[in-house]
Amino acid sequence: MANLRDEIHPFRARRAQTREAFAGVDGEQITANVEEQGDVRWLLWRIVTLMSQRRVELAKTLAALGWQQTEAQQILAHAMESRGELRSILLGVPDEYVDMEPAPGEWSVRQALEHAHGVDERYMRATEYAVERMHSANEMPIQRPTDGQPRGEDERLPGNLASVLTRLHTRRDEVIDHLAGIVDEDLTAPVVYRREQVDVRYRLYLFASHEREHTGQVARTLRAVGFQQSEAQMILGQAEIGRGVIEGMLIGVPEDLLASRPPGGLPSVHDILVKAVAHEDGLANSILGAVAGA
Repeated sequence: MANLRDEIHPFRARRAQTREAFAGVDGEQITANVEEQGDVRWLLWRIVTLMSQRRVELAKTLAALGWQQTEAQQILAHAMESRGELRSILLGVPDEYVDMEPAPGEWSVRQALEHAHGVDERYMRATEYAVERMHSANEMPIQRPTDGQPRGEDERLPGNLASVLTRLHTRRDEVIDHLAGIVDEDLTAPVVYRREQVDVRYRLYLFASHEREHTGQVARTLRAVGFQQSEAQMILGQAEIGRGVIEGMLIGVPEDLLASRPPGGLPSVHDILVKAVAHEDGLANSILGAVAGA
């Protein structure tokens, strides 16, 4: 029986191929005509539209199967959407911009991503500790002892932008794997955040809000160092946000439901993801032909 990671892998791989193939489409190529299908710009927007269609299909299928996410899974879905937003603004960024400082003493793109990578783990460990403490028969301090210690620098993420993002995505997958099983009763477990007592529910929301804070910072940094996305990159960025929403919707889906077809002729989750890959394959082939002839 395939698991969710196996089902998502071709979907992610197809999108990686799309980014690599079309992030460099220029202002002349984007208007190249595609026989009976408009131009390259229109086909790129079709990829975005198809993400919206798959999103609605998934919602209908999951509802018909009688499954819905827990509250924790719904909250974590926002973290997958925010990850798509981060990918969207980094699409097409040349590696030489990654270490440029917008001003003396201000973070480069790499430093901001290293910080996001480290915070994901710290938030995850703090959340796990709060749940463990709630169920422990032993007296445990409300804050992990290590949380009160001075923090060292965030872990370095060497290499090009693609390798940095791979590390970032691996960490986010780890967060989802560790926290998606949190049940509703554990959402009220107390936890300390910035010397204030909050609960696990609030702490889960912080994954997306913290990432969006630094997505804004990265966007400002890129403007300051002189990077401007092309139209094709901005369109593909919207498709990345759509991908993030879809992956968020799939958090927690039981393995035995992935291939289940609900009544009424609706497709299974597996069928929807396979169709998403096939449609993007077709659009990519059409775009490649038009770009080659431009």
